[in-house]
Amino acid sequence: MNVSELLTATAERLGEPPNDPIFYSPKEMITALNMAQRLFCLLTLSIERTANFGLTANTTFYTVSSDSDFTDFMVPLRVTYSGARVRPITIHQLDMLDNTWRSTVGSPEKYAQMGFNLLAVYKQTASSGQVLAITYAATPATLYEDWPAQEPEIDAAHHPALVEFARVWLRCKEGGQEMVNELPSIGKFLGACQKEADQVRSRSRGQQYDRVPFDLASFDQSRIMKMTLPKQRSPFAAQKQEAP
Repeated sequence: MNVSELLTATAERLGEPPNDPIFYSPKEMITALNMAQRLFCLLTLSIERTANFGLTANTTFYTVSSDSDFTDFMVPLRVTYSGARVRPITIHQLDMLDNTWRSTVGSPEKYAQMGFNLLAVYKQTASSGQVLAITYAATPATLYEDWPAQEPEIDAAHHPALVEFARVWLRCKEGGQEMVNELPSIGKFLGACQKEADQVRSRSRGQQYDRVPFDLASFDQSRIMKMTLPKQRSPFAAQKQEAP
């Protein structure tokens, strides 16, 4: 499905005229669809890219987004240096491994990621111009209303799941029973995420990646699906309690 088809499907599912929506603007709908695709990719790690990350002499800590090739970086999946595997580790493990690790020079052997944007490399190179080859899970390209032929980066089989999420997100604007009635669509969206994550997890283990997707099977969806509006008490109930 392209952007035009996604917007039409979203409008129709919300009961809006596709060519001239009234309550929900195309801008609101495309925002919801973008949120849906980003969440889908976060839960499934389904978009992979590989790029070279430049290293600076005598430097241990890097801000990943400072490299223009990694503006869509999410998490590293596999890191190599001169063809050799660079293995993941935590800061605490590095402290136990070598108390001088922040200044140790040599060929990179380990890396640690903190948050989404900070990368530590052990050991640090003695000269600039060296690179790490990083295969990483990426955030998807933004969808634009003005690009009607643009298609989401996720597998086409899961494009309808974006509409399911967008329906619920947009109904939050109304709240109340309108929103509650749409909650089953979240189950459909998460079901598509789980199906894709299972496939990615199997492939990732075969590739011996450092990260695999979150196991959605362990997530209790029932708390979302069973959300209901609070019962309204009758205004006469308090009067009955106060009566002598």
